[in-house]
Amino acid sequence: MAGFAEMTGGGRQEARMYEITYLDAGSESLTHVGDVHEVRDVLERAGRDGVKVRVRPYVRPDGGHESAGAGRAEPQP
Repeated sequence: MAGFAEMTGGGRQEARMYEITYLDAGSESLTHVGDVHEVRDVLERAGRDGVKVRVRPYVRPDGGHESAGAGRAEPQP
């Protein structure tokens, strides 16, 4: 996994967003979009509680990056 400084975009003005998927969420994985700070918190909790998560860079469907006020993404199959 990339280091925290690398994930934040090296000081870029626009916040990078990530798709966070909880893999132990029952029959359907729970997925939403969050910023690097949420990713850090999720990974800390996952490590402590043994929860499986997947984190991937998120790009809006129109090709732009999501802003810091992102909402939920559609659940992945």
